[in-house]
Amino acid sequence: MQILKSFFKALGCGIKFINTYFKTFVLLLIVIWILMPSANSSSNLANLERIDLKGEIF
Repeated sequence: MQILKSFFKALGCGIKFINTYFKTFVLLLIVIWILMPSANSSSNLANLERIDLKGEIF
């Protein structure tokens, strides 16, 4: 009887842990997934080309 009691107590603790923290982990994973840059997009570096303007700008 004690083995059965301890089994269901451990099962209850596992369910309580999932119920408490699982939603938080899922939310954090979704936020990290959204904020991560995608692998196929290259980072846009600043354009440092020099432009010499001669004459008027309309």
